[in-house]
Amino acid sequence: MITVVGSYAVGMTMFTGRFPLSGETLIGKGYRAEFGGKGSNQAVAMARLGIEPYFVACVGEDHFGREALEMYRAEGVNAAGVRFCSGVSTGVGFIIVDRGGNNIITLDMGANECLSLEDVNAAGEVLDRSSSLVMQLEISPQIVLYSAKLARIKRIPVILNPAPYQELPEEIWSLVDIVVPNETEARLIVGRKPDDPIPVERLAEKILGLGVKTAVITLGEKGAYLATWDGERMLVPAFSVTAIDTTGAGDTFTAALAVALSENRALPEAVRFANAAAAITCTGRGVVPALPYRKQVEALVKQD
Repeated sequence: MITVVGSYAVGMTMFTGRFPLSGETLIGKGYRAEFGGKGSNQAVAMARLGIEPYFVACVGEDHFGREALEMYRAEGVNAAGVRFCSGVSTGVGFIIVDRGGNNIITLDMGANECLSLEDVNAAGEVLDRSSSLVMQLEISPQIVLYSAKLARIKRIPVILNPAPYQELPEEIWSLVDIVVPNETEARLIVGRKPDDPIPVERLAEKILGLGVKTAVITLGEKGAYLATWDGERMLVPAFSVTAIDTTGAGDTFTAALAVALSENRALPEAVRFANAAAAITCTGRGVVPALPYRKQVEALVKQD
């Protein structure tokens, strides 16, 4: 079992020829509402890859929240740690996409802000049986820090996907066993600008210098670079696929990495498995509909 502490939100998307001006109403098309939230995406991905995730999150007492619980039952996610928060809406994001593929997004985290230390404590017995604790940054940094401390006490590895990036207390890095940022997030972690041309090798060294045991920096079509405190350094190449939509690839990568490591795979092999899972996600549209199943990932790994 893997414990995931994170977020759930519904993404509502509409397509227009251009963005509206202030006070203007435009006719859109292609509206869709999709399951989302990085924690939720990662939990569903884990279930499809063959391991039961225990998800700790908050949703509103509304239609979207009830739909989420139905989805978890269908996907095989243990949602006993998902709490309904009264008087607050489920997290939602409104997305407008223009003809050039550019988007503008407004996000209301809603019930995600209800997630509390008590919710984490309630998962204590499950955490005892978990191979790792996986978190992201769509929840309060205080919750992330507290959860990491609890996992350290229980001697459970912590895997942190620092997305979307936000400032964290410095003490958290020594509690993180594996951090999984993309290049932009990696730069921000070490205090660089998002477009700083610093080589990925130096980025990894600086992240390890913060106290993290292992850094796995995702590089898109280049693959992923891994660095460990005991000297392992390696670029693990990506799999070649025809990408349609890269949304959700990072969530899939983190989930697949956690699953592979729970099976006691060596880190390079686990990263390769995660690269394959992320690549398959890029060949579909949306996030949850594109999350791969175990057989698909194993088949791609064997083909390459």
